[in-house]
Amino acid sequence: MSRCFVEFILKIFDECGEIARQRGQAFMKQDSNDKFLDIEEKQQKINDERLYEVIQKILKGQSLGELQSMEKASRDKMIRKIKSIEGVTQRQIARVTGINQSLVFKASKQENHPKASGLALTQWLQSIFVV
Repeated sequence: MSRCFVEFILKIFDECGEIARQRGQAFMKQDSNDKFLDIEEKQQKINDERLYEVIQKILKGQSLGELQSMEKASRDKMIRKIKSIEGVTQRQIARVTGINQSLVFKASKQENHPKASGLALTQWLQSIFVV
C-alpha cells in the first residue's frame, strides 16, 4: 500500500501520527459482534429433490420453463433468491433449473461483495497498527 493511503487511514483517527496510531490500535483491539468477515461453519448441501421443492415455493406455481424464459432482471432476481438458500451451489441450481451454469454464475455475481478484499483490508489495517 502507498504511503499516501496509510496517511489517509491514520488521519481518520487523528491528525497527529502517534495519536492516530494509538487510537487505531485501540480500535483494532475492540471486541465486535460484526459478522461480515466471520468464517461460518461449512454448510450442509441439500439434495436436488429438496431444492426442486423449495424452488417451486419460490416460483409460486410457475414452472421451471417459465423461469428459464423470464426477462433477465426477473430471472436473475429469482436465481439470487435461490442462491441464498443455505447449502445450495451454483452448479446445483443450473442442474435443477436447466439454466446454463454461466447465467447462474453471472446472476449470483451481481450482488456478491468482495469478502476476500475486505479480509485483506482488515489484515492490512492490523499490520499498520501492529495489533
